[in-house]
Amino acid sequence: KIKELSLEKIDAKKTTNKKLFVFVGRLDDSSKKVKRAINIAKEIKNVELWIIGDGPDKKMYEDYAKDLRNVKFFGKKTNPYPYMEKADYIILTSDYEGFPVTYLEAIVLSKPIITTIDVSDDEINIGACFAKIISKDENKMVKEVEKIISEGFIPKQIDFNLIQEKRKKKLEKIFDEVI
Repeated sequence: KIKELSLEKIDAKKTTNKKLFVFVGRLDDSSKKVKRAINIAKEIKNVELWIIGDGPDKKMYEDYAKDLRNVKFFGKKTNPYPYMEKADYIILTSDYEGFPVTYLEAIVLSKPIITTIDVSDDEINIGACFAKIISKDENKMVKEVEKIISEGFIPKQIDFNLIQEKRKKKLEKIFDEVI
């Protein structure tokens, strides 16, 4: 369904000769720290940042990025997937998260992730397979992202059915031991 929805036409055009980073999420500085992503776009000239979402700190972020032509705000979208489909990287610069749905959406769309958090589990190793984990320290962050861009990164493909089967078997084993 995500792949199908990602094919919807949108008016937004990716800038040629720039790497497109897309952030999708709630614009809440207490955890999401989107200023970090904006700073990356400010410091790395060949980066464009699209921000999809809404939240209590949207205006603060818009004011912070008002002089940056390579940062665009699109607001909350019921279908963010066409924006994600155009991305070179999905970026999450949070201080903390549970397991972001955005990770799974990016994985389904075969988009590499740049993130400040690793929420890997037994079946999905985010840092090794699907993302590059960067520092939360803004001084290090820019250099790390520049390195990722120069080296490139192709995420692995994932078999969600296989993962579900493995998890199902683990649960069955747990229930068998209880009963």
